[in-house]
Amino acid sequence: MAFQNAEAIQKLYVAFFNRPADYYGLQYWDSVVTAANGNTAAVAAEFSKSKEYTDTFAGMNTRQIINTVYKNLFGRSADEAGLEYWFGEVNAGRVTISNAVTSIAAGAQNADKIAYASKVTAATAFTNALDTTDERLGYAGEKANAVAKLFVAGVTDAATLATAVTPANLDATVNQSIGAGATATTYQLAKGLDNITGTSGNDVIVGSIDTSTGGTELNTLSSIDLINGGAGVDTLKIAHAQGDVTLGSLTNVEVVEITSAAATADGGLVVNSTSVAGVTDLNIVRAAGVVQATAAASTNVGVSLKDVAGISSISVIGGKNVNVAVTDAVSAINVGAGTALDPVGAVTISATGAAAVNNVATTTMGAITVGGGTTINVTQKATVNAAAIVADGTTEKVVQGAVNITASAATTDVVVKADAQISAQSRAAVAGATEVATVKFTALEEGESVTVGGLTFTAAKDLTAAQVAQAFANLSDEAPIPTDANGDDATGDTNGSSVASNGIFSGSLVEGWHSGATSGDTVTFTAWEDTDMADDLESSAEATVTTVTQGVDAVSALNRLGIDTNTVTIAGGAALKTVTVDGYKASTGTAGITGTSNTALTSVTLANGGTSSTANSGSFEIDSVATNSLALNLTAVVGTVSIGAGAKTLNASVTTSSSVTTTIASADTETLNVTGSGNVAGTTASGLAKATAISTSGMTGGTATFTIADGTATSFTGGAASDRVTVSDASVAITKAISLGAGNDRLVLSGNVVVPTATLSGGEGTDQIRMNGASAAALSLNGDFAAKIDGFERLYITDNVTAATTVNMANMDGITYVISNNSTGTAAAATKATFTVNLAGSTKLTGNEDSLSFNGATLSPTTDITTANALALALAGLEYDDWEVTSVSGSTITFTAIDAGTGTSVPTGTVFTKADTDADSVIVQSISASTAGTDTGDTAPALTIDKMVNDGTLELVALGDGVIVKMADATGTSDSFNIVTTLAAADIDFGNVVVAGVETIKINATDGSPTDSSGNVTNTGILELSADKATTVTISGNSHIDLTLGSVTKSVATINASALTGDLTFAASGADGVVAVTVTGGAGNDTLSASVGEFAKADVINGGAGNDVIYAGSNGAKLTGGAGDDIFVVSAAGADLGNKEGNTYSEITDFSAGDLLQLQAFNGTDTADVSVFGKLTATLNETTATFSNFVDAAIKQAGAGEAVWFNYKGDLYVVVDSDGSTDTFENGTDLIVKLTGVNGDNLTFNSDFGTAGLV
Repeated sequence: MAFQNAEAIQKLYVAFFNRPADYYGLQYWDSVVTAANGNTAAVAAEFSKSKEYTDTFAGMNTRQIINTVYKNLFGRSADEAGLEYWFGEVNAGRVTISNAVTSIAAGAQNADKIAYASKVTAATAFTNALDTTDERLGYAGEKANAVAKLFVAGVTDAATLATAVTPANLDATVNQSIGAGATATTYQLAKGLDNITGTSGNDVIVGSIDTSTGGTELNTLSSIDLINGGAGVDTLKIAHAQGDVTLGSLTNVEVVEITSAAATADGGLVVNSTSVAGVTDLNIVRAAGVVQATAAASTNVGVSLKDVAGISSISVIGGKNVNVAVTDAVSAINVGAGTALDPVGAVTISATGAAAVNNVATTTMGAITVGGGTTINVTQKATVNAAAIVADGTTEKVVQGAVNITASAATTDVVVKADAQISAQSRAAVAGATEVATVKFTALEEGESVTVGGLTFTAAKDLTAAQVAQAFANLSDEAPIPTDANGDDATGDTNGSSVASNGIFSGSLVEGWHSGATSGDTVTFTAWEDTDMADDLESSAEATVTTVTQGVDAVSALNRLGIDTNTVTIAGGAALKTVTVDGYKASTGTAGITGTSNTALTSVTLANGGTSSTANSGSFEIDSVATNSLALNLTAVVGTVSIGAGAKTLNASVTTSSSVTTTIASADTETLNVTGSGNVAGTTASGLAKATAISTSGMTGGTATFTIADGTATSFTGGAASDRVTVSDASVAITKAISLGAGNDRLVLSGNVVVPTATLSGGEGTDQIRMNGASAAALSLNGDFAAKIDGFERLYITDNVTAATTVNMANMDGITYVISNNSTGTAAAATKATFTVNLAGSTKLTGNEDSLSFNGATLSPTTDITTANALALALAGLEYDDWEVTSVSGSTITFTAIDAGTGTSVPTGTVFTKADTDADSVIVQSISASTAGTDTGDTAPALTIDKMVNDGTLELVALGDGVIVKMADATGTSDSFNIVTTLAAADIDFGNVVVAGVETIKINATDGSPTDSSGNVTNTGILELSADKATTVTISGNSHIDLTLGSVTKSVATINASALTGDLTFAASGADGVVAVTVTGGAGNDTLSASVGEFAKADVINGGAGNDVIYAGSNGAKLTGGAGDDIFVVSAAGADLGNKEGNTYSEITDFSAGDLLQLQAFNGTDTADVSVFGKLTATLNETTATFSNFVDAAIKQAGAGEAVWFNYKGDLYVVVDSDGSTDTFENGTDLIVKLTGVNGDNLTFNSDFGTAGLV
């Protein structure tokens, strides 16, 4: 019968209980609502008090109840705003839960309204389907309700509603619900004929099949058994041991479930249910051999089992919805492929590998093949658990199976997922140990020596064993490493802990060792932490080495199961709409999405294709897609995604890691729109040949690299990504706009660039426009090019310029930053001298009597020459030694030197020498013009950047001879210019940067891959700076830099590298300057030299942080090492490069323990290390004797190439007798240095390296 208020009551049932109304409940509440004139408030109030309600919401607070109502009504959780609103209303007492439910339902909008209405319609259909007394009575109790609740919960929109209420599905649901509510009965089949009639419950009939010898007792199911399951959802359970699977005469049996132990050799498990009506589900839950299940289009097939070696293949033929779930998966799986019967419903396959087994090198999962199905979902998981593998040096991996899918005419959606590719790793951990050795010393007599680990100590007097031990105490493995005069580096500490009066050191400690304090006659040596030293510590006979702990290299464990992906092949179809492939290896050629009929394919998602370590390992080919547009979603795809046909508009979303770039190729695409934050690439030269518009405006990050083959055919619009666009032939005027958008972008114009007709825009961010030097020079001749570009902050010159080239930055749209690949030096060619002589006024040269001579040629006419013009013609006809006549005009002759250069001088005064015996000739000659010849010019950089603004920047990125920079206006007194040197993989000599008229030069030395844990090493940039007006140079950055000041750079007073983290190498003597230089080092290990020689000044050197090497000057430099252990070098490279005078010594202001003073002298041929270091023996009184007396006494005591030290008024002075022994200090030859506040009695000395250090 029809109920007047059925819909209103069903709404309440759905909202409060998430189920359809039962028939008699609907009947009762309809009468209540009818009596209340349609008002359902009373029903809602009663529902909120019912036991079903209170049981459902037991233990929930108000927010949880509201959230559950949302789920019942709309199939989703409550949004935060709605949840808090209704909570507030209920909490304040303005509404109750019961009327809140109706209010929430009444306010539903859009998708929520559709969901609620669909659920109510489904509930109504369910209740209407209860059309017999047994069914109406059977829908009762928790079990029956549970089935009905799942039914309602599965309906969320019109599509799911339509599926749920089809007659077959609705009847199955009603039967399942009723059966769940009824009492089930289990029937056991016996041998012979069985005649079973089931109840209204969900009955279970159990039979077995065993045709093997001796299996008669268990062979209880036969083809003649009569089995009627009755009402409910009934199940026939078959235990199968061997033989054909017969299903008997089945009626009203909905589910067949088979457990098989039959091996493949015994035929495995072969079952066919197509001839049995009413079977809705055919399930296989265990097998021991090959599996083949065939079912009708009305039967769902489920295969859920643990794979074993004997199975080898699992196949399903036909069926409705097919679900294959295999654990320990190694067998091949085939659903529908290659058969006449395709599944007609959804196909779901899940294959999960077994727990990984240690030392099983490779486990291979079977291929998965599918033919047909409305939707296809294939999931592979390499292993259920990898915990058993051990880091033992043997790797293990799982190779996932290839997936081959053939879509049918009904297939709309395909999803293929597998675990992503990952490399196997296995390395056993090794606990490291630090090598420790003790060294026990014996006493030494004067002149005896002992060697430990390469460092030798020679006693200057008799020493006890404890005193000898003290010499080797507290050695450091981080001591500064000096280089001797031959260029050989020490291996370790050179100066131990014994003062020179006790003995002298030689050699150096082997690398990697340090020592502690003494314990009597014994010292403990310790090596690098957790390191197996190549050689044990060794000593000479005067000491005994005992290895206490052997060093062991520490090794960290690596333990990772490798996973290989496989190819995916999807033969498409006309109905195919969406494809998702997640986890695959390169699928191209016959793999990928194949076929030309994929005209409905509008969405393709690819993820985790390949591995970043292998190029193109994730490439994927798609033969065809929908004609108009395609949504292409790409995540972590390594390689190229190619589309053969379709996708006139391609909307691609790309997500990658920073090390991966995905390339897009689509033959028919005219408009490409890219979003996402990954790295993407493409080119219209091949893969995007028809593209007329490329847009990355939707990208939020990453890098977009596109090549436009024809600037008259394709436009580009960029976004927030770093866009890198190349126009491969910019020699044809670009007519399509290019706008790079936000981000730090690049536009590369290749070829001999001409002025575009379209606007080229860099947009926001720091953008580069790139071209070769010749193009930049040509385009900067006027303002036409500048009028067509905007938003570019940097000009990048792509080539090493080899011919003289000038770029006028005044015509580059205000760009103030130039990046250059450097240039090759060119020299101005030599020129020829010229001069012109005018003979006007000459009236006679007497014939046979007089003559005119010049440069090896003489004119002796036989007749008188009486006009200047005639005389000029006659002289022009002669042959001269070094000159040639290049023109004659009237009375003037122009001469040009035969050879270019300065070798041929222009005459001055008289050109022709006259011989006139009777003084009757009248010759007038005057030089009216002359130009001296020039020699070949000095080599200068070929590239000139002209009209650069104040505080502009030149960045050099390649090897070359440098660049000339000319400022637009350098007339001020505080002009500045920036130089950036950029390198990555190797040292680079950047050549000479010439900047005139600028007072401050700021250098940023940059290394793109400095020293790190990956093995990169910081490299060195070599730079010469020629800046005639520069007074200050600042240096920052992270690379090493070797800076030289060119000959014109004479005014630099400050070099400040305090912001530099790399090493600075700088020699002030290279400046030949007119002022002293103050040099401040940075955090690196700097090598800094004060000036020496003729132009030496009283420079100030401060090494800053780091372990620096500082060379003393010859004219009173101040030297400060700063933080770190520094080496101060006092040296002379020639006989005239010593201190200018005895009191123009360099002063070391902060010499301390850990620092070294290295002494070298000129020996007449080369620089040599000082090997003798003694204390002044002369007795002088510093209050009466002069400083010069001390110096001369030291020189007199020292032999050639030796050093003598003395303390004077609280400071230490060291004097070196350089270039031969004399009795007094020889200015310009000998050396002297002051160490402020140091007592020489506390110094150690190494005779091989000439180094002294404080104990």
